[in-house]
Amino acid sequence: THHTHEPAPARYLPPLLDQADLRTLTLPASAAAAQKSIGELQLRTRSGSSIIAIRRGDKTIHNPNPTLTLAGGDELLLLGDAEQLHAAESLLIGRY
Repeated sequence: THHTHEPAPARYLPPLLDQADLRTLTLPASAAAAQKSIGELQLRTRSGSSIIAIRRGDKTIHNPNPTLTLAGGDELLLLGDAEQLHAAESLLIGRY
């Protein structure tokens, strides 16, 4: 039998993040954002999404500084809602 009053599945994201998603994006060398600094891209202003970590080789940079220049092959961890993440991906890779 199906119960209509089952509790909602447990969420492991804190309530402040319940509308947010994390997405990993590997930056192609040909990407619009490669060789640009995070500040120069104005990603947060233009898409609403933030780069919260970057993995470059075996090094991980958390809360990267706006002066950091992105490079092809960087693995970016993006935070935002679905729409913001889509906009960020378009800006970073150069699909408009």
